[in-house]
Amino acid sequence: MPDDLHTNYVLGSVIGSGGMGIVYSATQRSLGRRVAIKVPRTELMTNSFVLHRFKTEARAGSRLAHRNIARVIDFGGADGAPFLVMEYVGGIPLETIVIEHGPMTTAVAAEIVVQILAALDAAHTAGIIHADIKSANVLVEPLADGLPLAHVIDFGLAEFIDEEFVSNRILSGTPEYLAPEVVRGGRPTVASDIYAAGIVLYELLTGATPFSGGSSEQILSRHLDDVAVPPSFRAPDQSIPVAVEKVVMRSLLKDPAARFASAAEFAAALRSALPVEQVRSPRLARGTIKLEHTAEAATRDWHPLTDPLPAAPVAGHKFEIAQIRLLLADAIASSNGDSIVASYLELVHLLVDDHQLAEAVQELEHGLGLLARDALALPATWRLQLCLAGLYSGLGDPLRARVAARLGHDLAVNASSELGKQRAKELLTRLSRYAGPKSPPPN
Repeated sequence: MPDDLHTNYVLGSVIGSGGMGIVYSATQRSLGRRVAIKVPRTELMTNSFVLHRFKTEARAGSRLAHRNIARVIDFGGADGAPFLVMEYVGGIPLETIVIEHGPMTTAVAAEIVVQILAALDAAHTAGIIHADIKSANVLVEPLADGLPLAHVIDFGLAEFIDEEFVSNRILSGTPEYLAPEVVRGGRPTVASDIYAAGIVLYELLTGATPFSGGSSEQILSRHLDDVAVPPSFRAPDQSIPVAVEKVVMRSLLKDPAARFASAAEFAAALRSALPVEQVRSPRLARGTIKLEHTAEAATRDWHPLTDPLPAAPVAGHKFEIAQIRLLLADAIASSNGDSIVASYLELVHLLVDDHQLAEAVQELEHGLGLLARDALALPATWRLQLCLAGLYSGLGDPLRARVAARLGHDLAVNASSELGKQRAKELLTRLSRYAGPKSPPPN
């Protein structure tokens, strides 16, 4: 490592690593403060692209000072061995939180994304496009009062608005978060950062990005050609408000000009979309990295056995689907109703993540028929029925969706589930918005 690094800093343990660099905890000798130091991997010390990324991140960091951006303190190095010194952030990657705990409540997801958008607005005002917004590039830490504080990191792919764009460069960034115009080779802009922030919001609400699964080429093609499945259909048990879903879908429009004009406008729309009852303090649960909306967490009324497992990162689910089918077969053979419901829900989540909506519908129809045939009247069966309603709507069949939603409401009434009745009413309202109301939601 460069001599001036050891002269000014005392290196500690490794606190993070990626494909291009390693991050160490360190102490600045002159001030005795804790910092984070990023250096390239040994085999990449002289790689021109890696060196360019380090210099770009240092330049961007020197222009930015914002509560939601990890501040760059120092940059140095000689003989092709750079290092980047940043403020130490005791947070956890947002990607890790989603992987380990699945979807977040709307209030927590919105709070974190509003902070990400505040960071982007500051960068855009300073003439900088981040160009690599993703959940892995956001660190989240709990403040003393438990509120989440988000820090945007890694400006290594940043574009400077006042500089010439090299249009023939290799496509950079993470496929799941690239805007269509960037996929086509266009310059990253405010609109493409907004699109990526919309992907992150979708991910926090549903547990998965909208176009994931398969090869990089397949993912990039979906950004160009596919319309995102609305979050409420991707995660029908998450009770995503209609107004919030509208904000998400606008941020993901293919036409950059049709998205929000600025990160500030996106943030304002998201805040306005939150129902009054959800505008409370979203807090980080003590002793864990799990993010919860404390008021909602206390009102969950179903048994954990009947809840689907948290959504996993999507990289093709063939193995997981095969495993769940085996568990489902065992549950059916033993007439274990709770396990049947849980297995069907998890299987459907995996199929939807793999963009197999039609097969997911078939599995749910089969499961509901099985439970009806064997007279297994379970308290959580309403969840299967509402999930089926959401999938019908996602496939463009609003009539069957309404019928399924009303059946789900009736099942929730029979199970004395206030949450089930509430979600059925919300789904019926949402279906009316998409296809025109046929009859009022049940009381």
